[in-house]
Amino acid sequence: MEKTTIIVAYGDLIGYTNWSKQFDIPQHYKDSFMDKFYDELGWFILSSDFKVKILGDGFMIIRELGNEGARMYDAVRVLFGMNKLASAIKNRINSR
Repeated sequence: MEKTTIIVAYGDLIGYTNWSKQFDIPQHYKDSFMDKFYDELGWFILSSDFKVKILGDGFMIIRELGNEGARMYDAVRVLFGMNKLASAIKNRINSR
């Protein structure tokens, strides 16, 4: 059996659950917020070769790392990809 090295990264919308439980926030704002989140996450999935699992208001990214020489490059790609995704989600949310 051959060993495979992977990187697993998890992202979460911190505070979303508490925010979404507030009764004074109209449902259409909550729906719009999550629509923007899923739109951006969808583009990320389509434009990368990462495996992405959506977990409610969070997500998990899994990437098999290449051979010894490519592992650092692959790991950095995951981190930059997640940073780009987080920035895009923040910009989409703030653009309403």
